[in-house]
Amino acid sequence: MPKTGIKPVSLEIKNYSISIKTDSGDGNIKYIGYAEAGSLTSNSVWQIMKLDKTTDVDITWCDGNLKFDNEFDNRETLTYS
Repeated sequence: MPKTGIKPVSLEIKNYSISIKTDSGDGNIKYIGYAEAGSLTSNSVWQIMKLDKTTDVDITWCDGNLKFDNEFDNRETLTYS
């Protein structure tokens, strides 16, 4: 059998909480946060996506990465790229 270059991957399956909020100053902007189930929005354990529909759908991530290290309560003041 030929090698395909595909390596087995180990995945950890968790239950996640999802929070979706509209920007307080712009209805075209939504924030979508993911964290382990039961996480408080004030804890630095959230991965946050910013969805901007101002001209087209533009998706950016808090801190420009997918890390679970942000407070969802601070979503409007964080940096996205």
